[in-house]
Order: sequence, then C-alpha cells, then structure tokens
Amino acid sequence: MSTYSIESEALPITIVFEVKKLLVFKVRGKFTRTSGEVYFEENNLEKSFFDLKVNVKSMDTGNAKREVHLMGKDFFDAEKYATIGFRSQKINASLDGFFCTGYLTIKDLTQKIDINFQQSSTKALHGLFKLDRKKFEVGTHFPNAVIGTSVVIKFNLEIGAD
Repeated sequence: MSTYSIESEALPITIVFEVKKLLVFKVRGKFTRTSGEVYFEENNLEKSFFDLKVNVKSMDTGNAKREVHLMGKDFFDAEKYATIGFRSQKINASLDGFFCTGYLTIKDLTQKIDINFQQSSTKALHGLFKLDRKKFEVGTHFPNAVIGTSVVIKFNLEIGAD
C-alpha cells in the first residue's frame, strides 16, 4: 500500500452534507474539490492517516443563490477561510469497521472528532459523522428552527482496487 495524493492521482472522493431547514426540509449539498494525502492499510493502522483539505468554494447545493449565501460571512466566509481541513490522529479497528479520531478545522476553529468508517471490497472507504455547526461558528445568527444545528457528513473515498 502506498500514500495516495488526492490532487495528483485524482482519487475519487465524494463528500456530501445534509442539514435540516425549517425543522422539516433537508438541504443537501456536496463539495467537489478536495486535496491532500491518504495512507490506509487495514493491517498497519498505526501508519495509516488522512490529511485532507476541502475547497469551500467547490460547494454545490444545486442552488447558486444559496451557495453564495453559504460561502459568505454568515456561514463559511470562504474569502477568508478557503478550506476545511481534517487530519487524523489515530485509526483503530472497530466491531463494524474502523474508528478514526482526528481534528476538523473550519474557519480556524479546530475540534477533535470521531469518525466511524468501513472499507468495501473495492478498497473504498465510506462512512458518516455528525457535527454541530455552531461549534465552528457557521450560521450562528440563525436559530435551530431555521437551520438545524446538526450537520450530517457522508464520505466515500476510493483508494484502489483489490
């Protein structure tokens, strides 16, 4: 197994998000540009790592007006904070796959997070986690009834064939 550079090898990675709006509707979107490095070997988890940067301006919600608002100062302030970063600290095996502890940085605010993920037979890594947008000062002016506090993040990263 080798280290994969997401930029140079154009590894397929999908990062999608979902948040409730007005307590009923779900707003979904994705980020289309990610860079960084990944090394994953299930038999050598001590050396495995993720070091990823997501380009905030690559957000796609299917609604250009919404995207402009989300990239503005009320939410991500993409002009000042162009990337979202994740760097793993430790990866362990779990009952249903793997468990990663790492640091997520949004708008220069870093929080320790835990992510459960699985590996498919095609060497794709996939999982999901939830985060509290207010801990990262994203959309803090909007009450929970307007925009849900909990954001679900799903990801899929293909790192090669068996």
